[in-house]
Amino acid sequence: MVATEKLEVKGMTSKAKKGQRKKQKAGLNKSILDVGFGMLRDTIKYKIEQIGGVFIEVPTRQVKILLLIASQAVVRYQAYRLWRYRR
Repeated sequence: MVATEKLEVKGMTSKAKKGQRKKQKAGLNKSILDVGFGMLRDTIKYKIEQIGGVFIEVPTRQVKILLLIASQAVVRYQAYRLWRYRR
């Protein structure tokens, strides 16, 4: 299983605000668009599904919640393994 964050490239490449470092923002936007996040995502999805895996795209706002839940599950599993090993 592979989970990725659903990136909103359109929001990431918005124009700089009036009088706010326009050249730097233009360079950043060009770099973001050159990376090709969509093509990278499609390639990862294809490879994962090719080997029988599951590919999930998580909305950006839910990523923090899912990471918290996943980290708690890992801590609980490690505590269980430690407890079981000591028995």
